[in-house]
Amino acid sequence: MAENQVQWKNLDEIAQAFMDPSFYPHEVKKIDKRETHISLVFLTGGWVYKIKKPVDFGFLNYTTLDLRKHYCHREVELNRRLADGVYDSVVEICRDPEIGKLMLGQCEEPIEYAVRMRELPENVCFRRLIEEGKVTPNHIRSVARRLADFYLAESVLPQHLALYGGIEYVRFNTYENFKQLEPFAHEIGGRNFLQWMKGLTYRFTVLSRNLFDERLKKGFVKDGHGDLRADHIYFYRGVQIIDCIEFNNRFRYGDVAADVAFLFMDLLRLGYPDYAYRIVEEYVRASGDLQLWFLLDFYTAYRAVVRAKVSCLETLSHPGDTERNSRCFDEARRFMHMGAIHTVAYGVPTAWVFMGPPASGKSRLGRRVAQLGHMIYISSDQLRRQLFPDATRSPFGEGSYTREAREAVYERIFEEASQAVKKGRSVVIDATFASAKWRKELLGALLDHPVHVIFVETTADKATLAKRLTRREYSSDTGESDARIEHLERFLATYEPPHELRGDMHVLINTDTDDETRTLMRLLSEVIKKRILQARSVRPYESEGESPNRNIWKIVPKERENIDYRIRWRKGVLPVLIIAPHGGFIEPGTSIIAEAVAGDRYWFYAFEGIKPSGNMSLHVSSNLFDEDVFLDISSQVMWTLSVHGFASPGETIFVGGRDSVGCEEISEILREFGFDAVSTCPKGIRGTNPRNIVNRNLSGTGVQLEVSRGMRNRVINGDEVGCRFLEALRSAVELTTRRFIKKG
Repeated sequence: MAENQVQWKNLDEIAQAFMDPSFYPHEVKKIDKRETHISLVFLTGGWVYKIKKPVDFGFLNYTTLDLRKHYCHREVELNRRLADGVYDSVVEICRDPEIGKLMLGQCEEPIEYAVRMRELPENVCFRRLIEEGKVTPNHIRSVARRLADFYLAESVLPQHLALYGGIEYVRFNTYENFKQLEPFAHEIGGRNFLQWMKGLTYRFTVLSRNLFDERLKKGFVKDGHGDLRADHIYFYRGVQIIDCIEFNNRFRYGDVAADVAFLFMDLLRLGYPDYAYRIVEEYVRASGDLQLWFLLDFYTAYRAVVRAKVSCLETLSHPGDTERNSRCFDEARRFMHMGAIHTVAYGVPTAWVFMGPPASGKSRLGRRVAQLGHMIYISSDQLRRQLFPDATRSPFGEGSYTREAREAVYERIFEEASQAVKKGRSVVIDATFASAKWRKELLGALLDHPVHVIFVETTADKATLAKRLTRREYSSDTGESDARIEHLERFLATYEPPHELRGDMHVLINTDTDDETRTLMRLLSEVIKKRILQARSVRPYESEGESPNRNIWKIVPKERENIDYRIRWRKGVLPVLIIAPHGGFIEPGTSIIAEAVAGDRYWFYAFEGIKPSGNMSLHVSSNLFDEDVFLDISSQVMWTLSVHGFASPGETIFVGGRDSVGCEEISEILREFGFDAVSTCPKGIRGTNPRNIVNRNLSGTGVQLEVSRGMRNRVINGDEVGCRFLEALRSAVELTTRRFIKKG
């Protein structure tokens, strides 16, 4: 028998032994077995034992006993840095030579090794606290400070190891992910999708070399954690962070931004963006690392792809388990979807447009942002001096500030900014942009190219502006601006606030305080949030093998949110989702049914057509429905009821979906209430495809209702039959909800 087969046979025997309470040399309160693609874990109520599988994924090699022993010791050693008193030892698994029985202890020839660690209470796990709504600002601050203190205490890596955080190694790591995902490409978007992500990664790393090099020189590359997730953080006798990467130094060595981004990505995945941004904000405050914001989206995308890869590799452990593998691929697609959004955020250039009154701090902040992000800096004051080198200080609207002169300056701004974004370069633009006309013309010049545009409007109290302008009269360093106190009244009188800008294009920053660092912290956080909102509406790639049917990403750029369609949703108390993906005027009445059943108890989501006519152009196949809000919600719920409509004047309801028990339960209750419920659905509306919107949740199953036009009209009209139908459906969902909540 081959060595690898022997090792797997031993592992099966070892797993059986660990399930026997008498196997352990201590009290056993329970035995909870958990499994990943690389390990088996046994929780006994006091101690946890972790055994490594004899696998080789290229980036990880546990195929020999000596390697597994080595990495067990490395796991204990490395994790003790962030977990005090948790990692106990490496224990030997032996076979009694006389009776052949397995035992824990010491022997001359162990057949396996395990890491032994103390079991931490689940009720203090960061993820559990988040999901139960028990997280406080102090929890967030304590995690951020723990990480900041850890990275500060960690020595800067020697030069030959620090290169792992350099641009070549970073690019290699990202390319390796895409290469290892190629066998699964058809499940996660196609080869074109992977190539698109790889292309934007290459361009960003080329254009941002100076940024990566500066991080390397300043000592931001450390021996970090490598797998920083909410599941791995516990508030027990301080903050305990477990399960760092031990099997590959390359995954642990890197910019501290990569570690922080992993936790950020994980909190986004769990559906808590507020906590995600707050933990980054608190970390930046504790560490002073403002520059981290410029790499957050890059490393978030990288970490999301890593998690997608892990989900895909999980399917190799159980090749015949179709249902489990379907859930793994669903999870991988969600991670790739997140990775795509953040790839758009960092991969498409950003125009940071600093605007506002003189002395409001826009130039000071704009220059600092350009320096931090290694971006092109375009200043109206600098361009004015180039265009009018002989100009002297003059009254408002005269000299180099006439209408014609200002037009010439703005024309140069538009030209230089357009050339920069055309080449894929992000740019900082510093000018007052006091007129809506100039803002509109800038957008016209930039939006011919893929670009994020965010106007940062700096403002301050009039007295503060006057004080700063007066100070210029007596300062030897007056900067490049000619604005003085005598110009202020006329400027404010002619200033046009940017009311025409969309919410995701505008950030208002008050600079009354002279604390530049504090102002920058808020500014950078707000701009990065706005940019991700813009990134969500873009999909510059096409997946291979896509159905000719429409999907959300093809529709949304063509249709106008809150004019042609709208998305409504709300959070529920229980992890059950009621959806109407073809709501509003697409399939009339489905939103009403879904919302009435959801109430305040369950999550509710509706994608609704609201055009005066032609709403069927918004119909998206349930197997292709990939709208971002829905994907975020579905990753948090155990079960889904999807409400659809079909064109029949009768009152039949077809009940389908992968949850066969739920189909029967709902059909039976509807029939008890006197309704014509049919659980044998016609082909095309069975709802059994794993990619169907109704099955894309944590359990991979749900129930799909196809409600006839006649019954929907009853609900719309609010007559007795319609009300009784809603009552019956609520009763049915409550029954199925109990079953799945118990399971979850």
